[in-house]
Amino acid sequence: MHSMKEPASLAKTAPAELLVLITQNVGSFIRRLNSHVIIK
Repeated sequence: MHSMKEPASLAKTAPAELLVLITQNVGSFIRRLNSHVIIK
């Protein structure tokens, strides 16, 4: 149940860092998709 406390505290302490982490994850995910499926 402690897993529910961690994200809440993270969002309270550093929302900016969380945003950066999310954007980086999305970027890597898109890059992976592009490498697998090349759209021209």
